[in-house]
Amino acid sequence: MTITLLHLFPEDLGASGDSGNVQTVAYRLRERGFDVNVSTYASGDGLGEKPGAVFIGNGPWAAAQRAREALAPVRSTLHGWFSSGVPFFAVGAGAEILARTITLRDGHEIAGLDLFPFTVARDRDGLGAYADCDSRLGRIVAFADLSSEWRIDDTAEPLGHGVIGGKRVARDDGVILASSIATQLGGPVLALNPHIADWVAERIVEHAGGAFDATPLPTDSLAENARAVILDNMDQVFTTIAL
Repeated sequence: MTITLLHLFPEDLGASGDSGNVQTVAYRLRERGFDVNVSTYASGDGLGEKPGAVFIGNGPWAAAQRAREALAPVRSTLHGWFSSGVPFFAVGAGAEILARTITLRDGHEIAGLDLFPFTVARDRDGLGAYADCDSRLGRIVAFADLSSEWRIDDTAEPLGHGVIGGKRVARDDGVILASSIATQLGGPVLALNPHIADWVAERIVEHAGGAFDATPLPTDSLAENARAVILDNMDQVFTTIAL
């Protein structure tokens, strides 16, 4: 079985090391015997055939705004894929353009592509810190770079519930909907949390009509060590540039 992973705007939206999310899923699929192609989309390109999954990452808001405008003409195609069960994995500002609406710092509201059931208020100063979240998929340890507030629909499920930074500020993260995830966690989050990467990979294979063996891989110990370092340094606060 050959699986295509589509990465949207990898050069402009990758501030959280988000290409690592694509690479992690591709690696974990290949280790389980699947052939994987990674394709990319940038403004003016064609989306191509329906992929096995769609990834988009974090970056400056100006880049996300350009991506939103470039994707507007193919919105119906993205909606069709999303509705048919193609898994989407979206991070940060890239996820925000897939929300229902985005309220900018000046109070002006613009339309998102309306895939995920949340709205965005870009009204907070940047905060960079480590995050420790519980979820039904397991514990998620990662880096959070926040410059907005996400408000998910009442019927939607947050991806995780946990704490961020040295003050252990309680907060929810993201949203999980069927086979898709939107999150504010970076690092990249899937490289740091192989069990979440395998959940994504399993959804991809299931959608393609196959079966997935989620047994751990030898490299998982590297991620375990990285998570331990993060948890030992939760008090660290990072200076960020508002995105």
